[in-house]
Amino acid sequence: MMRRDKKGQAAMEFLMTYGWAILAAIIVIGILGFYFFGRGILTPKASVVTAPFYLNAQNVRASTGVTLELKNNGDETLTINSIVVQNCAGTLTLNNGTSGGTDVVAGALISGVIDCAPSEGETFKGDITVTYKKPGSTVGLTSTGSITERVAA
Repeated sequence: MMRRDKKGQAAMEFLMTYGWAILAAIIVIGILGFYFFGRGILTPKASVVTAPFYLNAQNVRASTGVTLELKNNGDETLTINSIVVQNCAGTLTLNNGTSGGTDVVAGALISGVIDCAPSEGETFKGDITVTYKKPGSTVGLTSTGSITERVAA
């Protein structure tokens, strides 16, 4: 009776060892496949701009370019002179039809489109620079940030 239990234990250990090795191989193959074939899934949609502005929304499309919606989180009206996005050679056109020198009151949103042609399906990364002035000041200030997003159609 002892002999039969020892054979069963050896067979079970043999199967468990191979089972764990096969499970580890399947996990490694799955992870490699995810990284090499599912890159779009790994692209985060992230954006940030330093104070006194807040990037409320962004959108990157191959057909229109980069759409940004900035909020003035400061406590005073600021005059935006320009908004530039690196890797996007176009100029910003605000939704009010102007391209700069726009006053944004405290707590208000301003939105616009930067006309450029990113490639659909690619990951768009660019640094954002907002140049603005405080009321009654002649000194130009900057607020910086970045945007990362997968380009949609």
